Amino acid sequence: MLETALRNAGVYDPCCIITSMGEIGVPDIVGEMADLLLRDEETEWSLVYGFYDGQMLLSLRTADREGDAGRVIQRIVHGLGTGGGHRAMAGGQVRISNDSAEGRKEAEEIVRKRFLRSIRLLNKPGEKLTARRKQGKEE
Repeated sequence: MLETALRNAGVYDPCCIITSMGEIGVPDIVGEMADLLLRDEETEWSLVYGFYDGQMLLSLRTADREGDAGRVIQRIVHGLGTGGGHRAMAGGQVRISNDSAEGRKEAEEIVRKRFLRSIRLLNKPGEKLTARRKQGKEE
């Protein structure tokens, strides 16, 4: 699961990491991965999600002193599911009405756009976390 999360991780502006863990067998792993990714020295926000029992489970963490993860997660899941939290950490779930590859992809895109818009990074391009690490080693 760790390999999948790191392979799928995208970095935005470089303060934000978003990743999918794909299908998960244990719901708690989503929060653990969000905590792990927040430890990256440049990261202020981490959003991790995985699919479990017909739902998309979300875990959001922030080290941004002006951020509010609880408020951001509510913006992300509004009309799609439920969520809550406080300043530094939050979680939520999105119902997947069509639990198929297409339905999951659609939910991922909505969640990603809403999250980036909520932290004012909507028009910032992302790059693979693994590509960023390779560049750092070459420099």
